[in-house]
Amino acid sequence: MIAWVFALGLSFTAPNDSVLQAEAFAKQVINYHPRANQANLYSAYADVEWLKARALTQPGISMGYDRKTFDGKNYWNLFGTELSIPTLYGLEFYGNFDQNTGQYLNSERNVPMNGLYAGGIKVPLGNGLWQNEMRFTRSRARLYQQNAPNQTKADLNDLLQEA
Repeated sequence: MIAWVFALGLSFTAPNDSVLQAEAFAKQVINYHPRANQANLYSAYADVEWLKARALTQPGISMGYDRKTFDGKNYWNLFGTELSIPTLYGLEFYGNFDQNTGQYLNSERNVPMNGLYAGGIKVPLGNGLWQNEMRFTRSRARLYQQNAPNQTKADLNDLLQEA
């Protein structure tokens, strides 16, 4: 009797098409699970870190202008620009130009009529000479880029194991 019930039960089971195979299940988890999407962001994060590291070595330019007028009188005009070019080794090349004019200009801000040019090299003596923020950020970004594929695989493997 038990054999007959078992045989009858087998005849009424659903076809194999509705059973999710292991490969299809894993594919669904990897494509649609939020943690899988988060694991795929490691390479994007590594790229952002590399851009941040590259930005530290970009030249910078700044400019400032200020003036004071009162009752139709030009009290003073202050104009200044600066260009700085940092390097990986802590050295920074810079150049600037200042031109200040005016009837009531503070004597500390007096410069020649054609303006004042300056330039030079900033060299850290001791602080940041061997390891500075720029080199540290660059090496950290390089490590992120090297580790991103491994971290993605490890997180996806953990997710599939839990699923």
